[in-house]
Amino acid sequence: MVVAAFLQNYNGVLNSYLRQCLTSMSVVADVIYVYDDGSTEDVKSIYQDFDCVVIYGRENNFRHELLHKQKLLSIALRSNPTWLCWFDSDAILGAWWEDRDRTEDTLARASQQNIDLIFLHNLNLWRDSW
Repeated sequence: MVVAAFLQNYNGVLNSYLRQCLTSMSVVADVIYVYDDGSTEDVKSIYQDFDCVVIYGRENNFRHELLHKQKLLSIALRSNPTWLCWFDSDAILGAWWEDRDRTEDTLARASQQNIDLIFLHNLNLWRDSW
């Protein structure tokens, strides 16, 4: 089973969202694809820590999110994944998905039942003060 995950990201180093997100993604994903939307923080070292495949945008251009997702999807499909997983860069998975064996078992059972889409409970990361 091959799980490919992808996300669009802008910064997320100073607030630690990026590392938390990629840590969560790395449990369920065999490969992580990122469209970096012109980050100004030092994201490259974090991407390298998780062996991400990265497309670097030149500027923060979130209004082209759909185009960025299409680029990521076309690249992710080259790995011939069994499952695809989209993440928001300020989200982590819920506790159920923190175990790779349980995740693979769940996805295998879903495949056997011809289920094509599973909503993975995720938790958004927000600051504790405004």
